[in-house]
Amino acid sequence: MKRFDLIKTILFTVIGILILIFNNVLIDYANYLIASVMIVYSLTDIIHKISSHEIKKEFSKFLNDFLIIILAIILVFLASPEEFVQLCIIWATWAILREEWEISEVLHRCRIKVLGIINILESLFAITISIIFIFSPTVEHLHTHIIILGIELILEVGFPILERVFEKKLHKEKEIQS
Repeated sequence: MKRFDLIKTILFTVIGILILIFNNVLIDYANYLIASVMIVYSLTDIIHKISSHEIKKEFSKFLNDFLIIILAIILVFLASPEEFVQLCIIWATWAILREEWEISEVLHRCRIKVLGIINILESLFAITISIIFIFSPTVEHLHTHIIILGIELILEVGFPILERVFEKKLHKEKEIQS
């Protein structure tokens, strides 16, 4: 599992940096970019579920990942970058649905009395940007969302690292106080 996490960290960071560097060029290929990211997210979830033997426990989420891959394939064939309104709405809707996991994680952390501030901030940011994207699907917002995607991919793997560091620091402080 550690090897998978390392590969995911490197892959997401490199892709995020490339998106940030080439964001102006990628606007013309937004449908391919969006579909690719949807597929990568879903495949990493599927691989994680298979490798951690959680398929039976999270079968509905497993099926959901396959449905997202099908939606991504449809997006490639049916939506062109000129039809940016469709791209914006599909992308924003997918982002909001993806935040379901983050919100569940925040609620779980609250139940076990662990602060999930990073998860809360990320979810609020993603949902807010996505709602703006749905109500105002413009080329400028599409371009902004592509830049945010690059940042999000980097933070997707960066937040868990920061979270582990933060939790270790809190754990050490609790040990010192005890």
